[in-house]
Amino acid sequence: MVCALLHAIFQGYNFFHHIGMDRPMRDMFKDHAHDAHTEEFIASDDDPALDGDYDTLPLDIFEPMLRRFMAVPLNSVYKDALKK
Repeated sequence: MVCALLHAIFQGYNFFHHIGMDRPMRDMFKDHAHDAHTEEFIASDDDPALDGDYDTLPLDIFEPMLRRFMAVPLNSVYKDALKK
C-alpha cells in the first residue's frame, strides 16, 4: 500500500502541475526508506512512457498477442458463465 502511494505521488511529479496539484509533493517522503528506490524506478520505467518523443511500436503489432491472451480467461468471475 505504501509503495503504491509513493509510486503515484512520485509519478505525479510529471503532471501534477498540469492539474493544479503540488508538483513537489514527493518531497514529503525524502526521509522514507523507499524514497530513492521509488525515484529511481519512476525515472527508469515510468518517465519514458510519458515522453511523447519516445520511440514506440505501433499498436497493431500487439493485437495478435492480446487476442491470444484474451481468448481464454484463466481466472475470472465470468469463467463459469462463458462455459454455457
